[in-house]
Amino acid sequence: MIRDTARLLISCPDRKGIIAAVTAFIARFSGNILEADQHSDPPSGEFFMRLEIESRGCGLDRTTFPLEWNGLADEFAMRWRVFWSDVPKR
Repeated sequence: MIRDTARLLISCPDRKGIIAAVTAFIARFSGNILEADQHSDPPSGEFFMRLEIESRGCGLDRTTFPLEWNGLADEFAMRWRVFWSDVPKR
């Protein structure tokens, strides 16, 4: 079974609380995290995260995601991109 998903890629300066804030954000919109990978790069001080989120049942879509996400992204100075599985890759 192929699921409709959103893949969220994040990079930002490393600091405490990023993972908790991101997962709480997804939970607030009834999102189901299917996969999560993260790591820090101590020499650069950067944090990287990739989340795969099930789209069905989640209260976020292409339109609402950026509007809701931008506050959190600004708080952590995140650079981010989100890819939706129903949009074909080039």
